Amino acid sequence: MRKTLIVLGTFLMLSMGAWSDSTASATASASLKACPKGMVKIEGRFCIDRFEYPNQKGTIPQGGVTWLQAVAQCKAQGKRLCTSAQWQRACAGPSGRAYPYGDSYDRRTCVSGRNHTRGAAPSGSHADCKSEEGVFDLSGNLWEWVGLTASEAALAGGGWMTDGKHSRCDSRAWTGVPGSVNFLYGFRCCKTLKSNDN
Repeated sequence: MRKTLIVLGTFLMLSMGAWSDSTASATASASLKACPKGMVKIEGRFCIDRFEYPNQKGTIPQGGVTWLQAVAQCKAQGKRLCTSAQWQRACAGPSGRAYPYGDSYDRRTCVSGRNHTRGAAPSGSHADCKSEEGVFDLSGNLWEWVGLTASEAALAGGGWMTDGKHSRCDSRAWTGVPGSVNFLYGFRCCKTLKSNDN
């Protein structure tokens, strides 16, 4: 059985050097005023995919992804990975909930606390497993990569077999390296919105 160090409330920084290319600056300059189809606007500041990648309702989300692959796949769509803070804000909603659906854990609401053989469920198949703003499956199903650099890379939200403590909006897992891969590791993408002042 693989061991993963779980950290609640914050995440551990990786000891590797920062991954660098023009991703962050290119994404910032490609910001927009409205969210693309399939994304949800959060506080008028950024957009987040409504579902886990490939962001299609009724599709089993893609697992077995490294942080590096997630970065590349988001970039190919003109998006980027979410920061940990953005992901948590989308999960907790404007009310600051512990889980996207409320403050009390219910293993039936999302795909969590399940047997290892069950696997990830189709995106959006649990109608109540959504945030106040309509983002699905932020608790359970697949752990989701977050972080814009290798030193920020972490996994958020728990997977289908994690318990309530590890399926919270503020839960993070540290894997050791952003090249780590596991069938439980998935992602969703974000995109920056232009300020209304511009």
